Amino acid sequence: MSDSKWVDELYANNLLSKTSNAVQKLAKRYNLHSNKVQQSKEKLKVALLCGFTGDFLADLLPLMFFRHGFSIDIYRGGYGEIFSELLVSESKLHAFKPDLLIILPTHRDLVFSSSSLGCTHDEYMNALQEELMIWQDVWGSISIPIVQLSFDPPPSRPLGELDGYTAGGLLNYIRQINRLLVDSAPAHVGFIDAEYIAYRVGLEKWHDAHLYQMSKQPFSFDVLPILSHTIAARSQGMMSRGKKVLVLDLDNTLWGGVIGDDGIEGITLGVETAEGEAFTAFQQYIKGLTSRGVILAVCSKNDIDIAMQVFHNHSGMVLNERDIAHFEVNFEDKATNIRRIAKALNVGLDSLVFVDDNPVERAWVQDRLKDVLVIDLPNDPADYIRALDELNVFCVQRITNEDLERSKSYQARSEIIKLEKDDNAMSVFLQNLKSEIIIEQLSESTLDRVVQLLGKTNQFNLTQKRYSAEELKGKTVDVVIVRLRDRTQDYGIVSVVITKHNKDYLEIDNWVMSCRVFSRRLEYAVQEILIEKSKKIGCQFISLKYKETDRNGLLIKIINDLGYVDLDSSDKYKLDIENGYNFAEHYMKITKMELL
Repeated sequence: MSDSKWVDELYANNLLSKTSNAVQKLAKRYNLHSNKVQQSKEKLKVALLCGFTGDFLADLLPLMFFRHGFSIDIYRGGYGEIFSELLVSESKLHAFKPDLLIILPTHRDLVFSSSSLGCTHDEYMNALQEELMIWQDVWGSISIPIVQLSFDPPPSRPLGELDGYTAGGLLNYIRQINRLLVDSAPAHVGFIDAEYIAYRVGLEKWHDAHLYQMSKQPFSFDVLPILSHTIAARSQGMMSRGKKVLVLDLDNTLWGGVIGDDGIEGITLGVETAEGEAFTAFQQYIKGLTSRGVILAVCSKNDIDIAMQVFHNHSGMVLNERDIAHFEVNFEDKATNIRRIAKALNVGLDSLVFVDDNPVERAWVQDRLKDVLVIDLPNDPADYIRALDELNVFCVQRITNEDLERSKSYQARSEIIKLEKDDNAMSVFLQNLKSEIIIEQLSESTLDRVVQLLGKTNQFNLTQKRYSAEELKGKTVDVVIVRLRDRTQDYGIVSVVITKHNKDYLEIDNWVMSCRVFSRRLEYAVQEILIEKSKKIGCQFISLKYKETDRNGLLIKIINDLGYVDLDSSDKYKLDIENGYNFAEHYMKITKMELL
């Protein structure tokens, strides 16, 4: 295989449909020549702890992480050393100082064992609590993001059909402990559903008794590609690097046929036909993605008025116009239109996933926009869901209330983009929004969103510094939490500032703001809040550090616009709150200042 061909294979959407042997060969070649292809990937130190021999799996992880945007340096713990590595502070794992921890136990690592079959209800509940306390100790021993495999279903059911439903059944216990662990896990722990993967590949492949007896690898080699891919996808979400936007074609993608040629009565959509039902099911799946915060956009070569007739008048449409954050419907090339979508939604091209039935359009976009993930749709619309779902590219750390309302926020952003060049129109628009900022306190109800927002690689992120939930709840930093709402919606928590107090200075340790609310002049309102906080605690100055990345270059202009002065260095700035700051009209009412 030529160099160019094997490098192209690294990006292939159909990698998971290849044989395990083919994937292992590609992974081996990548591991030998990764220095040739990973220059632009984010560096990540990953620790892998398994309740089994994980060497074969570990060999695939660098390739799968590469496909999800990372170049990894991996530490492999010893066989069965999950607890000793984590709970001993002098272990090699702690010396490695990983950015991400992957924990892969199996049902063999449970406290509950076959000797407990038929136990009483009280014994069963005690075992669950004992199991939970062990894992709580593990989670508390390290504050970095953790990706953990849930306990897998066993290869046999000692109690037969009762095993999944009786207190003394092993399968029932596994289901109960998995739910208890997921419900009890802190924000920095994210789970992979082992039961789903096992049933997807088949229990006869998930469990390989011969291989386990020979090498202590519990599953067949056929499991390795999907498991390693899922680990990388979940890790991408836990590191807040998941894809954000699904860009959709219309004709033969959301419905069958060409609306411009066939008319609204001639397209195929709805449960009346098998093909129409397939398109309806695909739309239902896409609608479900919005529940985890995925933003929808449309990129189609069509007449906008004709295309919108389907959204407005076809009874088979599941998606409606309000579900779509931005439309680019015209006859220009799709790469250009996708760039416009990224700009309008204020996201990077690497946040976009493009779905189009036409292989020519897919190739055009793939060739010109390397950062956009282009999905190779199969010919049969009944297979569209599988093609998108198996890539698992929209993983998130946790689903928050802000995720559920995200699409509305981006629709408002698209309207603001149209007005930015007209200062007067923009001012009138902002006034009419009747925006209100509410200062909130750090609590169990706000903690997940605060951690999520601080973990994102967004454009408004001063230092890229991350914080665990424990650090935020401690006494070493103060957390300023800003919620935004206007007459159209509640945007939820959109900005977080981490501060420290040092004599005359209020130090900004990090400041992040959601890209959904750019161009709303929110930074001026937050500046007003920080000045009020400074005065309350007797500070004369506000200081900050700015760590430039390839994403946050716009911040230098904002820092200067807010009145901060460079302190003869490349990254430190100071604001004199008595004489030096700028105050632009932001048209926002600020409430609950007393919480500062």
